Amino acid sequence: MVMVTLTAIARSLRRWLIIGGAVVAIAAGTTDQAKAQGIEFTPADPANCALEPYTVDELRAILLTASAAATPGAATPETDAADPEASPFALPAGEAADEATVAEIEATMRQILDCTATGDFLSVLAGFSPEAVTELFVGVGAGPGPSEDEVGLIITALTEGDPTPEAAADRSALVGVRDVRTLGNGRVGALVDTGDASELSGAADLAEAVQSGAIETAYVVFANDGERYVIVELVDALEEQYPASG
Repeated sequence: MVMVTLTAIARSLRRWLIIGGAVVAIAAGTTDQAKAQGIEFTPADPANCALEPYTVDELRAILLTASAAATPGAATPETDAADPEASPFALPAGEAADEATVAEIEATMRQILDCTATGDFLSVLAGFSPEAVTELFVGVGAGPGPSEDEVGLIITALTEGDPTPEAAADRSALVGVRDVRTLGNGRVGALVDTGDASELSGAADLAEAVQSGAIETAYVVFANDGERYVIVELVDALEEQYPASG
């Protein structure tokens, strides 16, 4: 099985660190749903972000772990499921999740991108396990993992100034989660359909949204850390292989 773990988010973080752009564009939303013709989706709302952010000291320890654990020459691959060289992604087998678990996975996605919409990156990273955060930064910098100086620069870039919330027109929206399955060891996998709220609003129905490329699909693996679900892995760019359907 080809599993590209957190590649898209790593790519986005690197881009943001270089040019001051935005990070993490999967799905999220609020308890309020919008409807564009036949499409129901949940726009992100920064007011609903309730994740307890990592402290600077916690993030520094995590990033230094990334550097210590990294293998020279083994930077995070810049590939995804859309790469023509990549093998087709097969959904892992598992048992269908019960309604309560599905609801928790939906709530997790909403929280992560509600926090994304705040512009507070330490809160966003709190939606990921420490191991997943570590993997985000493997390959950032000159070596396989960030050096101590580079860790300092990353933390400064992530925390400098007050968080700037995303404009409403720029927020992502959760279209839905599907094929939610328990994978064992407290892990749950799901296909997550998301899109830009403004693009979804312009589609006549779900089929048109899929056809126009307004909906993106990722396979996300979650783990329960004892208090809540956090993201541990993802495979992005699966909308052609597993398109959303009504």
